[in-house]
Amino acid sequence: MHPRGNEPKRRRTSGWTPSKGDSVELRRWGRTLRLGVVETAIPDGSGFWIEPNGAEPRLFVHFSFTDIEIWA
Repeated sequence: MHPRGNEPKRRRTSGWTPSKGDSVELRRWGRTLRLGVVETAIPDGSGFWIEPNGAEPRLFVHFSFTDIEIWA
């Protein structure tokens, strides 16, 4: 279940620029690792923070991660 309720339709991103409040899904090898909401986008465009949700801590996602797919 998505942290904010309704599951949005997602697509694999390429060249995407995150904005606060965007829903994201992180995948590795076709499996979902984390669903979340963008808390903060880094001004230099290097990555973004996913807000904490329940027991899941705040998470930084760097765009140089090669084994993670970002779906938004």
